[in-house]
Amino acid sequence: MKILITSAIDLEKSAPSRLHFFVKHLSAKHKLTIISVKDIWKEKQVQNNRGFLSSVLSKIPIYHPFNLNINPVWQEFFSFLVVRRLLKRIKATDYDLHFNYNSLMLGYLVACYLRKFAIKTVYDLADNLPEMTYYSPQTVWFLKPFAKILSQFLVKKNIQIACKVTVTCSTLRKELEIPQQKSFLLPNGIDLDLFKKIKKTSRRKAKERKIWRIGYVGVLREWVDFEPLFIAIKRLSDRYDILLEIAGKEGDFKKISETVKRMGIEKKIKFLGFLPYEQVPLFLANLDLGILPFRDNKITRGAFPLKLLEYLAGGLPIISTPLPEVKRILGKEALYAKDSLDWQQCLETLFKNYDYYLALSNSKSSFLSQYNWDFIGQSLETVFLECVKMKKI
Repeated sequence: MKILITSAIDLEKSAPSRLHFFVKHLSAKHKLTIISVKDIWKEKQVQNNRGFLSSVLSKIPIYHPFNLNINPVWQEFFSFLVVRRLLKRIKATDYDLHFNYNSLMLGYLVACYLRKFAIKTVYDLADNLPEMTYYSPQTVWFLKPFAKILSQFLVKKNIQIACKVTVTCSTLRKELEIPQQKSFLLPNGIDLDLFKKIKKTSRRKAKERKIWRIGYVGVLREWVDFEPLFIAIKRLSDRYDILLEIAGKEGDFKKISETVKRMGIEKKIKFLGFLPYEQVPLFLANLDLGILPFRDNKITRGAFPLKLLEYLAGGLPIISTPLPEVKRILGKEALYAKDSLDWQQCLETLFKNYDYYLALSNSKSSFLSQYNWDFIGQSLETVFLECVKMKKI
């Protein structure tokens, strides 16, 4: 198939995401073209991120509606000025299917244009886009209420025009009011082959441990909240030797590092910066515990964190904010924290019962096979084929 992809993220500048793995899988059998915003706000990690899919992305035509230093939010909402001309230039009517990844205005305009030629759209939703638009630092503060309302409208229009809506979890489907008969649950996944290549180090028993290595890997966006954990680590510093290693830089890195200095816990926190995806398994293999320290809001309640599966593949016990998807998957096999006191109690509980929680985590290894990106990619292809075969409505 020839597949036209519209995206709300810049694949060349964003950390490895759901779309990266879809593109990797689809490019093996199909001809892809990508139209996305040009993200000038992210950290200058282009070379690192291209390294993840350099051989794949270099063979795929990637277009940006605006090749200017314009806020990505404005690129989305003003794409109507240029998108028709771009679609004619790339001969969009020659494509078999349109895959709209997490996009608002850009994806909707392309879907409307292609519908005239009986080309179907599959809309993929991985996040609560209206809430993300509202909380995004890229949205000017006095425009946030309007931007949220417009985003809600565009999500509904995209859902209406789509042949099928793939969504990461049932919580997000409910929040965005996606009709069940039109939706297809397609969770996030993991590259199991990559994680199998790295042999996990033999984790020592709790009584043999001198230092506890806690780890986080991922973006440091506005939905991440480390401060309650920092407070807990400081309180426990007289009883436990704890080192928190943070792999990631995109987002609120400066703000988080300033908080560490203000609290006087520089020796307890180690910032590793951006970590290429190929190095994530090795990073996790040397940790004792994986964390998901998120804020409790509508963005996170509808989230299916990629790092949840990565931590499990790394054989790590997990402490997390009580997100619906994490609780659904792990239940009582993880510990949950809402505030600094919870984090303190969870850390102490895990340190005292480490061997028990380590065994629980390792018991999940067979469960991960259903979340292999290859399997999920095949499911996405099945959805594509169903839509392509449909007659024009």
